[in-house]
Amino acid sequence: MSKCGPNCKCHEHNKKVIYIKNNCQNQLPTLPCHNTKPPCNPIIINLYITSLSPSSGSLSSDTTVLINGNGLTYAKAINFGNVQITTFTIINNMLISFIAPPMSPSSLSVSVSATNAVSNALRFTYVAVPSITQLIQDQGPINGSNSITILGNNLASTQSIQFGPTNITSFQVIDNNTVSFIAPSGAASIINVYVISLGGNSNNLTYEYLLPPII
Repeated sequence: MSKCGPNCKCHEHNKKVIYIKNNCQNQLPTLPCHNTKPPCNPIIINLYITSLSPSSGSLSSDTTVLINGNGLTYAKAINFGNVQITTFTIINNMLISFIAPPMSPSSLSVSVSATNAVSNALRFTYVAVPSITQLIQDQGPINGSNSITILGNNLASTQSIQFGPTNITSFQVIDNNTVSFIAPSGAASIINVYVISLGGNSNNLTYEYLLPPII
């Protein structure tokens, strides 16, 4: 017996006793298992969650989230912040999927409820749409290799930078307002530049590839 009481909770379910281990996350009253009459075949449920994929999404969301864990076959609801989600798909005992609803920027606690047990909690973060205000430098040579800094807002969750036809995945997030990267080579032209993040795509700015001066 642990310090928070017996390590199992039980209830009758489809004429079977289900012992639910919840790692002492919730100090629930112990039901009288010994009074349950046969036929009873114990089913051991070790209910916990290990990851959310993804663990963040845009404010408009409609993001499909996968919960990995154990004992999920017996899930009754997903506790999503202050919202209880009862529409979800049980894929198997270790995987559940659900749709994250629209929300304002926030970090929410997520857990799974079964009868007489609640799992541990993980965090899901809603990320605001990025915006960009300036490119430092907004011109450069066609052979690239020059450093460019993007200034804006909500840039901390940047996943890539669309630089004309090139999707750039090697960059440095300096802070929530600044991202830097090295320009690739390109043809002489004016191209659109925008940031792709977990919150969505930013507005466009323009960059000009310049031909070398004629000597």
